[in-house]
Amino acid sequence: MILVAILYVALFPPYQPLAASGAYAVGTERYTYTDEQRTEPYSNIGAV
Repeated sequence: MILVAILYVALFPPYQPLAASGAYAVGTERYTYTDEQRTEPYSNIGAV
């Protein structure tokens, strides 16, 4: 199982965006939205 995980990482490395080379600044953002009102039926946290 460990060999499979190592092969996966070796064959499919994490995505690395290319550096911007133009005259304009480029940025990226990553957001995580959480719905506090939602109940999770398969979790002990937030179950009704």
